[in-house]
Order: sequence, then structure tokens, then C-alpha cells
Amino acid sequence: MNSFAEELESWNGKDTSVLLKFYQAAASNELFCSKLLALIENESYSDAATWLLYHHLGEGHEFRKKERIAFFEKLAYSSNWQTNLHLLQMLQFVPLDERFVDEIEQMLRQSIFSKKPFVRAWAYYGFALLTEVAPEFRIEVRELFDTVYDSETASAKVRIRKARQLMGEQGRPPAV
Repeated sequence: MNSFAEELESWNGKDTSVLLKFYQAAASNELFCSKLLALIENESYSDAATWLLYHHLGEGHEFRKKERIAFFEKLAYSSNWQTNLHLLQMLQFVPLDERFVDEIEQMLRQSIFSKKPFVRAWAYYGFALLTEVAPEFRIEVRELFDTVYDSETASAKVRIRKARQLMGEQGRPPAV
């Protein structure tokens, strides 16, 4: 098999069957996650690399300790919306580490201002996840949800309701 980067170069950015074929061939490689995590910094590969990592985690696999650390360190490299979306979606599968609260918070704060509704939606959910390791954010996150709920898209509202449930609250904000 060619290098991971060479394989990912053939992806057109849309047809995920190419990525699934690559995944089936490469996922058993012991360095699969490590190699993909290293490619996140390169915009030419970041969308494909994060899509593959998200798919891998969604299949029930987990990052090893060093890979989790690398993942949290890569949160700052989310320069485009698709990479950002995949990183946000992966947060639900990666046990959050309180050592990286600042990195996670920074990414989430930037993402809630995205023009892409799915990015905002997953950022809201990420804030709920963050409160599990940083409970000092609970009041701020609750206020954020109350403030944005009525003006958000349907997809973001769904994610906010799920985030509230994750935080042990009712799905909809209280009526004012």
C-alpha cells in the first residue's frame, strides 16, 4: 500500500466510498490512528484524515493514550469547517482530559460562531461534554443554550436538546 498521504490524495472530497475502501484496507494497521492524526495539520489531508478517524471511533475503536493526547493537541489545527466538524463529532468518543480543557474550550468558542449550522450544533454538544470534566462551565453553558436556542437551526436545536439531556436537564430551555 502507498503511504497514507498518497492514498488520501485520491479523495475528491465527496465520495466517501473511496475513504471506506481505504479504511477497510488500512484500519488494522497498528499505526492507523497515529498516521492520520499526523496528517490533520496538512489541509490537503485533514478532511479525509478526520473523516476516517471519526468513522474509526464510530465503529467502536478507541484512541490509545498517546493518540488521545495528539488528538487534543490537534484541535487548534481545525482550519476548515469539515475538519472542524469531524473533530467536534469525535469529542463524544474520546474521554476528555482535564489537562486539555483550554484547548477544547478554545475550539468550542470559535466553533459556535461558524456559519455552518452543523459545526455550531456539535460545538454546543461539545460544551456539554466539557462540563463533565470542567463543571465550572455549567452555568455559562446553560446560559448559552438559553440564549441561542430560539435563533438556531433545527439541527442545532436537536443537538442542544441532547446536550441538555447529557447535562441532566430537560431538552428544551425553560419558557420565558
